[in-house]
Amino acid sequence: MLHPRMDISPKGIFSGGHTNSVLRLVNGLQSRHEILILTGCTQKNFSNIKNITLGLTQISPICVRSPRSSVPYAIEYMTKALYKLLRFQRSGVTFDIIHGHSGYPHYSILTILAGKIFKALSIQTLYCPISTEVIDYKHLILNQRISKYPLSKLNKIISISKNTAISVANIGIRDDKIMVIPPPLDTELYNPKCSASTMRSRIGDNGPLILFVGNLTKTKGLDVLIESIPLVLKKYSKAKLIFTLDIEMKNSSYEDRRKKEIYNKIEKLGIKHSILEFGIVDNMYELIAASDLFVAPFLSTAGPSDYPIPVLEAMAIGKPVIATNVGGIGEIIENGKTGILIRPNNVNELAKSIIETIDNTKLQKEIGQNASSIISEHFSVQKVVSMMENVYNEK
Repeated sequence: MLHPRMDISPKGIFSGGHTNSVLRLVNGLQSRHEILILTGCTQKNFSNIKNITLGLTQISPICVRSPRSSVPYAIEYMTKALYKLLRFQRSGVTFDIIHGHSGYPHYSILTILAGKIFKALSIQTLYCPISTEVIDYKHLILNQRISKYPLSKLNKIISISKNTAISVANIGIRDDKIMVIPPPLDTELYNPKCSASTMRSRIGDNGPLILFVGNLTKTKGLDVLIESIPLVLKKYSKAKLIFTLDIEMKNSSYEDRRKKEIYNKIEKLGIKHSILEFGIVDNMYELIAASDLFVAPFLSTAGPSDYPIPVLEAMAIGKPVIATNVGGIGEIIENGKTGILIRPNNVNELAKSIIETIDNTKLQKEIGQNASSIISEHFSVQKVVSMMENVYNEK
């Protein structure tokens, strides 16, 4: 498995939807396959990841010093990963399958080269749709002209959503190369039986709890959610917004700037008393279970996963999810049945949906039950592993 970046907390908790999808897949595969994960990481996380044990699976971290989510990071990771693969080859290691994972298609260059070196099946899982326009450098590397050549040389492309698969087909990739396989969910951990009592008593049980899980990237829509809270508080004065943020990046001017923006907004709106911030939590399932509803106000899924993993986790536990109808989200949420869909970047509509959902306990229950059933049926580790092994076994 090739993974561009894994982040881990001091407590040994991995964060990020892509990372946890890979780890869940590996957990389901490792009883029948020998697996090596070659991942990029910061110097700070190198030792922590190196010392992690995942059953029979070996994790081999690669220290990347370039700023994460940048073109230099991608180049440095792919160069170092290829060098490390060549060292494995010289020591007599062979691989039958090279399986890359990323939201960005340019990482498939490494998958192709490794596949050729080992004469192995080359597979790339894409978590994000391919962009058809150039807005900034991130969209440039997602752009169809740069994506088509490396993707066309792969044996198989795994798209986690129909939306992503369509974006791949639209740049001229043959249909027989493209498979839709969703990310796996640990339904033994994330299910309606999750206990919320400990977490709820820790937080307090005085009002509705609204949960946001994500990082400071603007596309996650945290700004829009914060701006909707004063409207929610007009009816539910004791409501609380809980948000968890990604692992802090040392010397990150972008994160520092975004934190100042977020907290200045909270201060300006006068809602500090209604905000609870968590860092990386080691019992996310309990935090979701303790919440009354989950909100995912994405502006776009270009960069985040097209099926946002926290949304799937909340649905698996049976919590009503309010999410924007962008990217592949509309594929997993049927409005009014398995969740609530709203337009992106619309503060008033978001606030109205939150209030109406809190008001209607019957709707909450029905949506939660329907959502949990969908996840159990289509996203379990066993289901996804079976689909993936069918791809692995193709000649």
